[in-house]
Amino acid sequence: MRTALQLGTWWMASIGLAGGGIARADSETRAAPGVEAVDFAGATQFEPDHLLRFLATRPTTFWYRRRFEPAVFERDLGNLQSFYRDEGFLSACVWSGALQWNSDSTQVRPTVLVHEGPRWQVASLDISGELPISNSAAAALLSLRPGTPYRPVALDRDQRTLQELCTRAAYLDARIEPRLSHADRRVAIAYDVQLGELSRFGAVSLQGNQKTRPHVVQRELGFIADMPLTSATVADAQARLIATGLFESATIAVRPGQEGRVRKSLDVIVVERTSRDATIGAGFATTEGLRLRLQLRERNWGGTGQRIGLDGRLSERRRILEASFTDPWLAGIPLALDVVAAYDWQNEPSFKVESLRGSAGVRRHLGRRWSGDAGIRLKRTHLLESRTAGSNVPRNRVGRFVVGVERDSRDDLFDTNRGGFLRLETGIAGSALGSGQEVLSAGVLTRRVLPLTRRLRTAFAYRHDAAWLQNAGEELPIEDRFFSGGDGSVRGFPHHGVGPQDAAGTPLGGNHRSEASFEVRLGLHRRLDVVGYCDAGQVTRFGSELRLDGYSIGAGGGLRVRTPWGLLRGEFGVPISEAGPTLAHFAVGQPF
Repeated sequence: MRTALQLGTWWMASIGLAGGGIARADSETRAAPGVEAVDFAGATQFEPDHLLRFLATRPTTFWYRRRFEPAVFERDLGNLQSFYRDEGFLSACVWSGALQWNSDSTQVRPTVLVHEGPRWQVASLDISGELPISNSAAAALLSLRPGTPYRPVALDRDQRTLQELCTRAAYLDARIEPRLSHADRRVAIAYDVQLGELSRFGAVSLQGNQKTRPHVVQRELGFIADMPLTSATVADAQARLIATGLFESATIAVRPGQEGRVRKSLDVIVVERTSRDATIGAGFATTEGLRLRLQLRERNWGGTGQRIGLDGRLSERRRILEASFTDPWLAGIPLALDVVAAYDWQNEPSFKVESLRGSAGVRRHLGRRWSGDAGIRLKRTHLLESRTAGSNVPRNRVGRFVVGVERDSRDDLFDTNRGGFLRLETGIAGSALGSGQEVLSAGVLTRRVLPLTRRLRTAFAYRHDAAWLQNAGEELPIEDRFFSGGDGSVRGFPHHGVGPQDAAGTPLGGNHRSEASFEVRLGLHRRLDVVGYCDAGQVTRFGSELRLDGYSIGAGGGLRVRTPWGLLRGEFGVPISEAGPTLAHFAVGQPF
């Protein structure tokens, strides 16, 4: 609390008497002056740049014109005083000094006067009572220890730390009471701990599920009668409810008024998402031209949590009609069943093909971000046109058994600002699954976005795919080979323009593909990014032909614009490793 003398000094400064007379008190009729600088007097423990973090009144810079507002400056002084006292300067006082004006009264230089006083120290720390871990181990987790500066904010944080230790061990009614004694600017801290009884699960009350059946929510909760009820158990159950995609929000809390009871009743309150939606979209990509999409989805079929969908995509190069079904709990266990059936028509530089494909597999979460899957993928193709010589099978069947594991930590699947994605996959195709060839395949795909500052981010992507034929002398059909180049891989090169080609310049593809991309993304505005990138890739028939100097490299830059309809990107790319024209790339969404 400021003294009357300090408040009087501030009042005089704010009307202009302390800085140069009543003549400047007519600011009501003029624009607020700019802030030339902020001076600090009496501040010895912290640098001025550090203290400025707590002020809204800051000096004008090249980019930002700062205005001086007396009411804002008054709040700044209070914030700065609170900062000092939170840092252990319990008698600190902050008030305004003189306001120094420039010659034409358009700039002002306020002065902040600081009386820091002595910094209080922690004399001793004692924990009485039993904790789930040893008292010495608990004391090591606290920030206030003997000899450290006493900070009231840290005391509250340490109390919450001890409370969290108890709730993690299912002692929800534990009481942690700090006792303080002061002497000669030193504070003795003692915590009284009363654990109480171990809390156990008793019953659950479900609210807000208008469509979702109760057993769908209860199976995600995973609570068993009389199981220890820890804070981590409740948090994990709440995360599982959100992860289903059925709810906008989910809250799990102990019902009020149950202090002292061993068996706790929980209130589970959910807000359901709209389960049905129809999406019609249009886009453009350099490699595909105009793209149209129609998507119909039901995410909570019959209130069971099962998902069904129909997805149609149409472009100059590809036409897809796909139906899908997902059951998140197969036979009552947390094992998701995914079934997909699709018609696919492709018109690529090397071939034109239509295919019927289907897959059935199971998927399970292995951890908070990890999941694993296994399944069978079947495909029957009809080669309509081949524009190259070689292994061109008019009709072909492929049956593969695939096992994969992936980790996903992205904050946004479509416009990632932080996090990454990793997938490892291996598969085998053989006659037992109806395949015409014996093929072993493997692949790795990783993507990562790392923020360096609030506006600057780096992004990296790498993929490697390989296929090994078990019978010597055979070749993969042209439609099953790997290709590289274009919007989604190595920019600066045409679609499928990286890798071996025949005499006419038609891409031949290969059995091995390696690609890497690096981007620097600078946010100029919340809706606009400028990007610089470098891509590299190569395609070979044999793995032994992959060489470090064999990569085709492209580099360039562009803009990313966030619109209500999605992220639009436009880029130019230049081949670096070989001569070639500058190419423009336009697409919707981030490349990775």
